[in-house]
Amino acid sequence: MTPSGLWTLVVDDEEAICESLAAWLTKDGYRVVTASSGPEALSCMQQRLFDIYLVDVRMPGMDGIELLTRIKEQQPDAIIIIITAHGTINTAVDAMKRGASDYICKPFDPEALSLIMERVSATKALRDENVSLRAQLMERPDLGADGIVAQSEAMQKVFAAIEDVAPATSPVLIRGETGVGKELVARAIHMAGTRPYGIDIPPLRERLEDVAPLADYFLERYSRETGKRILGLTQRALGMLMAYHWPGNVRELRNVIERAVVLARGQMIGAEELTFVNTRTEECHLGTLTLQEAEISHIRNALETCGWNISQAAKQLDIDRSTLTRKIKRYQLKGP
Repeated sequence: MTPSGLWTLVVDDEEAICESLAAWLTKDGYRVVTASSGPEALSCMQQRLFDIYLVDVRMPGMDGIELLTRIKEQQPDAIIIIITAHGTINTAVDAMKRGASDYICKPFDPEALSLIMERVSATKALRDENVSLRAQLMERPDLGADGIVAQSEAMQKVFAAIEDVAPATSPVLIRGETGVGKELVARAIHMAGTRPYGIDIPPLRERLEDVAPLADYFLERYSRETGKRILGLTQRALGMLMAYHWPGNVRELRNVIERAVVLARGQMIGAEELTFVNTRTEECHLGTLTLQEAEISHIRNALETCGWNISQAAKQLDIDRSTLTRKIKRYQLKGP
């Protein structure tokens, strides 16, 4: 947010100080209102809430500490800068313990005032951005900690670990292969409260149930960026993604979907758009299919033959029902 978007309330019982501060701040691009007392400031807050408050610590009647408390009661996230004289530094420090963001001493140095205002403005912009991102995340139930797309049990454990370590102050080590999303986990921990920490992030090949939601997420993202109307992946294309071993993990999947969207000529991403996905791995091959691709095809055929009756399909495949259920979930197979 630029300074011109920030409303600032200056509260001081000395008219000359209010006028000089208002002039400096207006010159810097802030929109300024002044008040000569605590009660007048509270009255101004009935008209609008302000982005930044500059409050003199010593005023007759309601002093700056009491006004700070009253502002915080109405606006807990308010940014408050205490105005103090050199002889009242201890009072200013006490005010910061009570929630003030910073303080500035009389007589004022315009440069110091500008630097403080720039700093608190940047803090507010970052906080507002975080609030906006969290609101977007609430609209996407498939997004985990701060934008990490995952549905697998393995990643739910990672999310739980993020919540556990966020309040800590000691460093946390994040382990994982290249491309699994270590930087996203680090960012999530930072946004949740502290610094980067041991968390192990499983590779994508060990959590194939995350492939489909990740693919959908990247498909939506790159469709929007390219202006194309892509509706989704064909079943064959999804099968190829599920059968691939993803040595480059989530980063490789993101690149694959981005290139597929660029190549796409229709509204569905098909196998023809995924020709650069090399499904030739170190696994056994059956014709042109890997063992995993063959298993997916075999399970799908059994389910379709049995009308998606899982118990009957399990009998036909000679496996128990719970095993088939796990494989259906692992390979993201969907019935009619």
